[in-house]
Amino acid sequence: MSLSLRFAISVMYVMVCLSSTVAVCRAEDQNLNRPGLMPYTPTKIEWLALTVNSIVQHRASLDYPYALDIVRADHETLLIHVRYHPTVNRETMNHDIDTAREVIMITAKSYGWEKWVKIREQVEIYPPLKK
Repeated sequence: MSLSLRFAISVMYVMVCLSSTVAVCRAEDQNLNRPGLMPYTPTKIEWLALTVNSIVQHRASLDYPYALDIVRADHETLLIHVRYHPTVNRETMNHDIDTAREVIMITAKSYGWEKWVKIREQVEIYPPLKK
């Protein structure tokens, strides 16, 4: 292959790379006004919280008067946050808390994260209604 042909191919390659970079930069500039379109990569603990919460999250209802959520407490800890009404069946609620703990560890193990993941619980009664 001649030197001028190699040079022409190199120039074309650089132009393609630059045009791709410019297109990406333009897309990112356009997304500045649309923050929901900006790329984001969650941390491992954020991903674990999201995944587990989608499985075990519980909203309070008349039959089960407590809410259970999984939230990130820090860079290696998930918090099982439970708020309950005084009429709750504590046995059922405690069973769901234990299940949440198990799901967290099973999910963490599936990612190979079980060695560093910690779990805490925060269980509190709903504040009394003001009259």
